[in-house]
Amino acid sequence: MLWFHPVFQALATLVGLYVLWEGIKRSLALHAKMRLRFQWRRHVFWGKVACCIWFFGMLGGAGLARFFWSYSGLTEKHFYGALLMLPFLLIGYVTGHILDTRKKKRIVLPLFHGLNNLILMGCAGWQLWTGYDVIMLFLL
Repeated sequence: MLWFHPVFQALATLVGLYVLWEGIKRSLALHAKMRLRFQWRRHVFWGKVACCIWFFGMLGGAGLARFFWSYSGLTEKHFYGALLMLPFLLIGYVTGHILDTRKKKRIVLPLFHGLNNLILMGCAGWQLWTGYDVIMLFLL
């Protein structure tokens, strides 16, 4: 049961890397005038999927830790990393939704969205690092 959380979060991170790659292609096409094919629908769909899995995975991870170990903060760095990741996750989801539903020529919001989500991927990398420690310490 405890393995659901790391498996789903790792999958969400892989999906997030794909979404980041699509976003980088979009940024290069706009700002560096490179001719790259940006798959808008895929970027939006998989971005929502990654955000939702990360969000519900955070809730699930905290819930599993509380259920099995009676305290969510037992994993310290991993737990606090998730709390740090949460506002970037919500901002990324909301700004992505705005960019998708209210299409118009923009400069600042897409840049803010991209930088926010770049930080979000850095947080996901931290979570993978600290999550590995949690697996080694508590699950194996």
